[in-house]
Amino acid sequence: MKQVSKTRRAVVRIAVTGVMTGLVMAFTYFGVNLGTAYVNLGDAMVLAAGALFGPVTGMIAGGLGAMLMDLIVYPATFVFTLFIKGIEGALCGVLLKYALPKLTRGRYPLLQVILGIAAMMLCALFMAAGYFGTNVLFWGEGDSPATRLSGALLQLPIDIAQGAVGCAIAALLIYAVRLDKIAARFSLGDLLIVNNKGKERAAQSESLSSPAENEEQGRENAAENNDKERENADDEKQGTTLEKSDKNRYN
Repeated sequence: MKQVSKTRRAVVRIAVTGVMTGLVMAFTYFGVNLGTAYVNLGDAMVLAAGALFGPVTGMIAGGLGAMLMDLIVYPATFVFTLFIKGIEGALCGVLLKYALPKLTRGRYPLLQVILGIAAMMLCALFMAAGYFGTNVLFWGEGDSPATRLSGALLQLPIDIAQGAVGCAIAALLIYAVRLDKIAARFSLGDLLIVNNKGKERAAQSESLSSPAENEEQGRENAAENNDKERENADDEKQGTTLEKSDKNRYN
C-alpha cells in the first residue's frame, strides 16, 4: 500500500507539472512583441505554479513552459528564459511553500496574504533583473557596453510592469479564487502514506505480542462471548414467560 501511495503521488505530481507547463505556455502566448522584447502574462502562471505546488513544479513549469513558447513567438531569448523563468518559479516555491509557513506558523491569514504577495513580487523583480543582466551582457552583438546598458535600462521598467501584472493575476488566482485549497488536495498521497504506516505499525505490534498476552486476550474474548450468550438466553426466557402470561390472561 505504501508503494502504491508513492506511485500515485508521483503520477499526480507529473500530471500537475504537465498541466502547469501548458498553462505557462498559454499565458505566455498572450503578449505583445515590441521588437526589442516580448511582453506577456506568463509570469502569472510561473508564480502560481511555484506558490501552489512547490519549487520543483515551479522550476519545471516556469522554465520549460516559457522557453517552449519563446521558441514560437520570440526565439531570441529562449535560452535565457529557460533559466530566468525556471529560477523565478523555484524561488517562488521555496518562499511560499516553505519559508512563509514557517514564518507565520499557519496563523494571521491577512499577514500570510501580504507576505505572499510581497514574496511573489520579489520573484518578479528577480525576473526583471535577470533580463536586465541578459540585455547588458549579451544583447546587441557589436554594440558598445554603453549602448547595451541604455537599451537594458529602457527595457527594465517594461519587465517590472510585466512582473507586477503577473503577480497581481497570480495573487487573485491564489487568494481570491482560492486555488490554494484546490492545490491542497494533492497532499492526499501524504495522508495515505501516513495512514498506511499506522496500519503497518499496528499489525507489527500485534504480531510481536507474546503468547501469554495472546492467550489472555483470547480468554477475555471468550468471557465476553459467554456473557453475551447468557444475556441472550435470559432475554429469550423473559420473552417466553411474557407469552405464557398473555395466553393465561386470554384463557
